[in-house]
Amino acid sequence: RDPSATARPAVTRTPHPACHLLPPLTRCIVTFALVAAAFAPAYAHLALLLGYGRVWAASPAPGVLGAYAASLPLLAANGVLEACVHGCAGRRQLARANAALVALSVAHVAALLGLTAALGTLGTLAADAVNMAGRVLYCLAWVRRELGVAPAGLWPRAGTLQALAVAALATSAARLLLMPESSGLLAAGRRYLGPGPRATLDALLMATGEYSFLARAALHVALGGTALAAVVAAALAHEGDALRQLRALRKGAKSD
Repeated sequence: RDPSATARPAVTRTPHPACHLLPPLTRCIVTFALVAAAFAPAYAHLALLLGYGRVWAASPAPGVLGAYAASLPLLAANGVLEACVHGCAGRRQLARANAALVALSVAHVAALLGLTAALGTLGTLAADAVNMAGRVLYCLAWVRRELGVAPAGLWPRAGTLQALAVAALATSAARLLLMPESSGLLAAGRRYLGPGPRATLDALLMATGEYSFLARAALHVALGGTALAAVVAAALAHEGDALRQLRALRKGAKSD
């Protein structure tokens, strides 16, 4: 008897619509979040100083704002991926996913209590970031297993990441050179410098102090604007296909 006569026909699995939407959507949202993470640490102090005055600028708020911005890519990725899991999972899959996420939430509470007691507000942000990272990893494993979506296709391209890294380094260096008084880390590190490096740092502070604050702030903003323009150009070059996919999917949804 021919075994092929009784063999079951191959079942073709229809791809879930999320398989087409998730990669470009996640890439675009994470790219926007990375822009905030790249620029906020260098400009949080200046923004608070100009917007709310010296009291807020001299408080821990600039550091907290910069740290929060650094966690935005995790928040963005978690929002999209977790929404995908809850929207695509079946009843049993959703029950397992919720159990895993509840376990992560319990671990988050424990980390929150310990890190907040040790580091204050920055500890709270660190605990939140660890929690988001755990949820992102779980969701990445789920979409790969259940939807067949490769995690590598969910993140910005290497060219975009390189442009963001260069912009972050350039704007942070510009802040230290043009607005050294705004760096609490620089002031704290001064205590641990030897006589020679400390004298060099004091000379730098004195030299920058000879120029008006507005002139230095304007130059700092101009450099940031140039870096932002370069990042936007790189993002359009490397993530343009994701934007086109989203536009095409949106047009298709409207036509349906």
